[in-house]
Amino acid sequence: MADSPRKKLEALFNQIILNDNEIDFITSLAQDGEALVSSTACDQKRPDAKYLCENAENVAASLSGLSELQKVLKRFGKGSRRGELEYAVFQLDNGILLTYFLDFEGKTDTLAVVSATKNGLGLMRRAIDKEIVNIENLIKQL
Repeated sequence: MADSPRKKLEALFNQIILNDNEIDFITSLAQDGEALVSSTACDQKRPDAKYLCENAENVAASLSGLSELQKVLKRFGKGSRRGELEYAVFQLDNGILLTYFLDFEGKTDTLAVVSATKNGLGLMRRAIDKEIVNIENLIKQL
C-alpha cells in the first residue's frame, strides 16, 4: 500500500531537517492557518532545536497568522509595482523564519521553515529551493 501524500510530505520534511542545512522545523499551513503537515524529526546534533522539536504543535499553531501577512505583502507588491511575493525572511534574535506562500487554484498555503540559530539563511534557501517542486506537488494532493 502506498503512503499517503501527508506521510510522504512529513517524510520529505524530516529528510530535509536531517541534512546539514540549518533547518530545524518545517510546517505547511492551510489558508485558514491550520497546520496541515509538520516535521517530526529532530537533528540531535543541533541542541538549539530541542524546543522546536518538543513543541512542534505549538510552534505550528503560533504561525497561523502568516496568511494575513501574505495578503499585506501581496498588496504591497501590486501597489508598488514590485511584483509577486516570492518568499519572506524574518531574522529573529535566536533564529530565522523563512516563509514561502504557495498559490494553488485561488488559495494560498504557507510553507514555514525555521532555524533555531540566526545563521545559515543561504543553506536554508538552497535546501528548500531544491525540494520546492516536490513539496508543492505533495501539498496539492492533501
